[in-house]
Amino acid sequence: MKKSSCFILFLCGLMVFSLLLLGACGSTPAPANQTPASPAGSAAEPAPGAAAGQDLAADTAPLNVTFAGSSPGGVWYMVMGGVTETINKSFPQSSVTVVPGDGVSNLIRVANGEAEIGMSHSAIAAAAVMGGDPFEEVYENVATVAALYPSHLQFVVTEKSGITSIRQIMENQMKARLSVDAPGSTGELAFKRMINEYGFTYEDIERWGGQVVYKNMGDSSDMLSDGLLDGMSTMTLYPASPITEAAVNNKLIMMDIEPAIAAALSEKYGYGVSTIPGGTYQFQPEDVTSASSYTVICVPKFSDDEVAYKVAKSIAENLAYLKSVHVAMEDLTPLGLTENLGAPLHPGAERYYREQGIL
Repeated sequence: MKKSSCFILFLCGLMVFSLLLLGACGSTPAPANQTPASPAGSAAEPAPGAAAGQDLAADTAPLNVTFAGSSPGGVWYMVMGGVTETINKSFPQSSVTVVPGDGVSNLIRVANGEAEIGMSHSAIAAAAVMGGDPFEEVYENVATVAALYPSHLQFVVTEKSGITSIRQIMENQMKARLSVDAPGSTGELAFKRMINEYGFTYEDIERWGGQVVYKNMGDSSDMLSDGLLDGMSTMTLYPASPITEAAVNNKLIMMDIEPAIAAALSEKYGYGVSTIPGGTYQFQPEDVTSASSYTVICVPKFSDDEVAYKVAKSIAENLAYLKSVHVAMEDLTPLGLTENLGAPLHPGAERYYREQGIL
């Protein structure tokens, strides 16, 4: 009996030992090279910004945008058509709805979200984001994508008017009959700011017995040729055909802006200090100091990066084509697209330029 009990205890112990041994053999250790899954947001995942940049660079989807540009005719209309075509070249089947406008109203449309793209001037863009004439409020929702080409303030008078300098008009209180370009235009604003820096106004000219009229370049040229004006001012490319045509029947003088005045216009309003080279016109043998403003492409500042990125990409990828659209853009360079903007560069456009090594 005692031997039987001992034998049973021995068997029970053997069974327990066997079960422990089988359990140990059934467990599988983790491989040495296996690592736990990274928690969300850890360094093992790509950063959100990098992923967005990669997706945007690879995005070939067409754009569907409204482009606030210009009325038919003139350089701006051609440039607007050129920029529209670059979008379709880089992003086929894009839909670009063009609406007429001007440098001021286009920026208001962009700032108010009524247009995804707008064409303006660097000096006007600067006024929009800083506040001041011609705007009644600050438009913070304005950014830029590219600068295309400069326009230059060109003020010519007839020799028979007796005017030899801008300052003389003020000092002698001359009865000058002047056309200052279309009302509210970039050229009209630049001329008004310029004479204000000299110390006189439109009201002063009229008080002295002169006349201020608001006519476009073509009408101003005709009136000058017909002897109805003593001078005309406009802001455009040089040589400007309306000025060349007015010189056929008149001896003209191109007015030189004093360097200190040009510098003040640059500091206060963002104009460039430029030079109209001697010989640009037959009647202009010497260099003339002027003020310049660049045609710029604008977008809403607080918009997503997509439109700004794609428009910058379209323009930069098609510089050769744009140069063929108009001689105004023959000197376009990738770096030049990022300079003389007037308003901040949109982050989406900046991303593209940095990816390409332009910035």
